[in-house]
Amino acid sequence: HMSAPSSAIPPGGPPGGLWALLAARCPRCRLGRMFTHGTYNLRRFLNMPPQCPRCGLHYEVEPGFWWGAMYVNYAFTTGIFLVTFILMRLLLDELPWWVYVAVIVSLTLAALPLLVRFSRVIMLHAFGGPSTRFRPEAWAAAARQQP
Repeated sequence: HMSAPSSAIPPGGPPGGLWALLAARCPRCRLGRMFTHGTYNLRRFLNMPPQCPRCGLHYEVEPGFWWGAMYVNYAFTTGIFLVTFILMRLLLDELPWWVYVAVIVSLTLAALPLLVRFSRVIMLHAFGGPSTRFRPEAWAAAARQQP
């Protein structure tokens, strides 16, 4: 068995909630990976195990749970659109409308796999309910396991 890289489990106790959120880790044990493949593996970027491989938390806490992530993703996409448009208007000379469309669509498409995944992570961390809250005992048990 190959041991986990030293960065896989931060030393000095359980990782913080922000680390777990940004690293797409289970909200309950903060160690289990939420996705099985890399962000830009375009055929499998949304593949998730049904439950945390470290503590057993069921990721889809109720049927249709991930539909809520669409709204989180919509907020991110709207933010990209607005920020890009405003920055282009402020920093660049007057541009034809198609340049705005091309830049905004390109940025959105490039960021889409990251945004969709992060929307799911936020959905589970923020709206998963009491069963998804951090539990030190779940972290301790998961930290003793091999990844």
